[in-house]
Amino acid sequence: MSARVGARFVLLLSLFSRVPAQEGAPSAAELRAQSLLLTRLDRWLGDARTLLVGHAANPQAVENAMADLKEEIKKSVREEVRGSRVVGNPRTGGERPARPAPAAAPPVASRFEGRFARKEELRKAGGGTGTEDALGKALEWLARHQSADGRWDGAGFADRCAGNKCDGPGMVLSDVGVTGLALLAFLGDGNFPGEGKHRLPVGRAAGWLLAQQKPDTGLIGESNGDLYLYGHAIATMALAEVYAFTRVPDLRTPLERAVGLILHARNPSKAWRYTLPPTGDNDTSVTSWMVLALKAAADAGIRVEDRTAYEGALAWFDEMTDLSSGRCGYRQKGELSSRMTGTKERFPAEKSEALTAAALICRLHLGQTREKHPILRLHADLLRRTPPVWEVTPERSLVDEYYWYYGSLAMFQMGGEDWKTWNVAMKKALLEHQRHDGDERGSWDPLGAWGTGGGRIGMTAFCALCLEAYYRSPLIRG
Repeated sequence: MSARVGARFVLLLSLFSRVPAQEGAPSAAELRAQSLLLTRLDRWLGDARTLLVGHAANPQAVENAMADLKEEIKKSVREEVRGSRVVGNPRTGGERPARPAPAAAPPVASRFEGRFARKEELRKAGGGTGTEDALGKALEWLARHQSADGRWDGAGFADRCAGNKCDGPGMVLSDVGVTGLALLAFLGDGNFPGEGKHRLPVGRAAGWLLAQQKPDTGLIGESNGDLYLYGHAIATMALAEVYAFTRVPDLRTPLERAVGLILHARNPSKAWRYTLPPTGDNDTSVTSWMVLALKAAADAGIRVEDRTAYEGALAWFDEMTDLSSGRCGYRQKGELSSRMTGTKERFPAEKSEALTAAALICRLHLGQTREKHPILRLHADLLRRTPPVWEVTPERSLVDEYYWYYGSLAMFQMGGEDWKTWNVAMKKALLEHQRHDGDERGSWDPLGAWGTGGGRIGMTAFCALCLEAYYRSPLIRG
């Protein structure tokens, strides 16, 4: 090791080894600062690796040492930006006291106790065996492919590969959405800023999403293309879950702004589509994401001022549902699920009931019950007749990660034979087709109907969320 590199190691380590961290969750500003500092550290570590390899007989040993050191530095950075270390004050020469710990979180988080104390019990009862290992590998893959700034780069994540370069890039404009999905997957397994095996990726991702919000409008991300309201809804869901568990005060205002934008994007007395301001068009897909985002924020204690938003969504689902088939359509009554332009032959929509599943889980969240609303039974019967099947040929693919995600959420809530039938098929599809080789190990190939949009990141996040369905959310008691 050169003297210059050695000196930089000593200096850096001395900065991050003073006193232990305090308890409590980081603020939104601290999450942003953490993301910035980690980006800079990644660049410095890259320079240090280059210098060290030039002076070492065993380059692989250098790589291993750098990886270990990087993780230790990341932990220390997180503590440092929280103001939890006692450091010298350059103006007075004295010490500044550590910031007091925030108040304990209210019991709202107990609604999701399945992610903590009862996780193993619920895994055995709700999901059976075999899912824990697959989920762990999926989260490890996502953690390895997170960008230095905290996002998941849907199109450029392969730059994070350690060996062979993973294939399956997604769209450039999907980073807010896929970052939100990946963050939801980590949150679903009980990881939060300051808590859990993957607390560092979670903190960095939350910081990056917060940094993307426009303070004047509340929009998370850029208003480009047809995906930005999807991304906003997913990011709102993820940040709402972070807030529900951590109760970081600085998260409340960004969430209120995010909710305000969702309500502003709704067509009066109706539902949602792609554009802001709304043009009068509606569709079931965007509407479902918006409903779940509003419910997540409400569950976290954020007030949803316009309660007619829920009534408008239910009215739209009723308008789109064909009672003879039980199918909820996309923009017309009983219409088949939507497909990306030019992909209808490869991904036959008649083999998917994504929007019926979306309507079912939203109806349950909005208070409809099995006893009083027979439409729930019609929806569930249609899903049981169309279970997940991983069938891919050169001509067609029956994989639909979007459908499987919503179907897993909905059928778990329906319970009984509905969930048993669905879960058996879902586990077979996912467990038998997870990658176990190369840098792709732990991920799923993006061979589904939406693979070109979210790519390997989106596909893996959706599949992980499916495997968490039986403990990431509590049963809805109607």
